[in-house]
Amino acid sequence: MSEIEGWISTAALTLGIDIERLDEIASRQVRTLLESKFVTGEPRVWWLGLKTPYVYYEIGSTRLSEILPVSQGRVLFIPEVDDGHPLPVYAVDVATLEGILGECPFFEYYVADRSGAWLVAETEHDVFILCGTTESLLRLPAGGRLWPAS
Repeated sequence: MSEIEGWISTAALTLGIDIERLDEIASRQVRTLLESKFVTGEPRVWWLGLKTPYVYYEIGSTRLSEILPVSQGRVLFIPEVDDGHPLPVYAVDVATLEGILGECPFFEYYVADRSGAWLVAETEHDVFILCGTTESLLRLPAGGRLWPAS
């Protein structure tokens, strides 16, 4: 277990939140799906190779819950662990995710739906990046910037 996975586990336990770590087979299927839809090449971290178009938001002026295309139900939560192992994948209720993140030190992560319709990345540059269908990008609150610019 990586240090980041330890933080997540402790936060969920402290807050009494149900978070499920997917087994390696299911995790691999999720990673393969998301990489095929949203990532070009083999970047060090996914957000460095995201396919466009996407919308990005400054973290200081936007909360994660404001840009996620869903406000209820379970989502996939994928912390960016830098230990050489495959990225772990968790299933967690979207309403509890910010609570878990609030209990942890900073780390980069991704949030996605199970079908791969959208992906949100949180980066070391204090930016949220949302990739998805044109419809999901157009339903977002003001303040985001489309890349590439039209």
